[in-house]
Order: sequence, then structure tokens, then C-alpha cells
Amino acid sequence: MDNASKALIMAGAVLIAVLIVSLGVYLLNLNKPMVDVTVSQVDLKAIQSYNYKYTKYEGYDKSASEVIALINLVEQHNKNINETDLYGTITISGVSSKSAVVNTKKYTIMVNTYDSRGIIVGINIS
Repeated sequence: MDNASKALIMAGAVLIAVLIVSLGVYLLNLNKPMVDVTVSQVDLKAIQSYNYKYTKYEGYDKSASEVIALINLVEQHNKNINETDLYGTITISGVSSKSAVVNTKKYTIMVNTYDSRGIIVGINIS
């Protein structure tokens, strides 16, 4: 009889421990959506910050020096990317080399292609 009561006490202690662990897992899962939202907001800010480096050149009547600065920025970016980088290669269409830029001409720069995450992958200079 003495062993049976000790066994019941031990079984009760194990049951309480399992309930405490289950409660902890449940509470952790309640906070998971908040963490996911926060991470996605950080990702969105990083993408906006990345895109701004290129979208600030967008517009009409852009000078040759602005076009050359953008081409240099894109060339530098494309040269420095690697397999683990979140951002891929950016393609320039239209006037895509510095040698094709005419100093006296005004240009239109348009970011025209984004990937599925909203990251710039294509720019048109005309």
C-alpha cells in the first residue's frame, strides 16, 4: 500500500510537469504571429532602404552625371553580389554603359522591374 501511494504521487508529479511544459509551448506559439509580423516589417524596411538607393535617381530630365552615377552604382552592386545575397543582379536597359552617355543630353530613368519580393531587378534609362 505504501508503494502504491508513492507511485500515485510520482504519476501526479509527472502529469503536472507535462501540463506545465504543454502550457509553456502553448504560450510560445501565441507569440509566434507577433514575431513573424515583426520580422516581415524588418524585411520590408530593408527592401525599401535597398530600393531607395536606386529609386532616388528616377525621373525625367536627368543629367548625364546622374545617369553615370546610377550606372556606377549598379555596376558596383552587380560586382559585389554573391550566392548568399538577398538581392540579385540589376539589369539596365536602354543606355546601359557609361560610354553611351552624352553629356549634353537629358535622360529619363525608370525603375521598371521588381522581383516577387518587391526588390528592384531592372532599370530603364532612355
